[in-house]
Amino acid sequence: MKDKLLVFKGLWNPTTVAGPGGHYPKMNVLSGLTVKQTTTDVQVGTTMDQLMAQELGKNTPVSSIVLGTEGPKYSTDSGYTSIYSAYISWSSPTAPAPKEIYPQQAFDQLFDDGSKRKRDKSVLDLVLGDANSLRNKVSRRDA
Repeated sequence: MKDKLLVFKGLWNPTTVAGPGGHYPKMNVLSGLTVKQTTTDVQVGTTMDQLMAQELGKNTPVSSIVLGTEGPKYSTDSGYTSIYSAYISWSSPTAPAPKEIYPQQAFDQLFDDGSKRKRDKSVLDLVLGDANSLRNKVSRRDA
């Protein structure tokens, strides 16, 4: 498995995280830029994942999907807004990329084909149904 993993090193950028602010201003690993010390206006920089999505996403049904575990909670820390730590991915210097925190919604964005399939079935049931529908369409050798 070691040959199949990408391990990023050297992401620490002391020029962007020096000074006060605790956790909030340090969530800029994907942009590498200094965050703006403010509780109202935000400024980070477009993150590398979104720069890639802008280019590569032109050829895909979903240009980018940003996953999260919780919605943003607004507070401040040493003069920084918590929005910096609520989002790691930014679609522009002042706008975080919308994140999806519900697994079913993320799945639907990636795989829903617009059909009226029943939502009470598991993914395995849906895949099995699709596989079974191919039985009459493929040769014995392919089955």
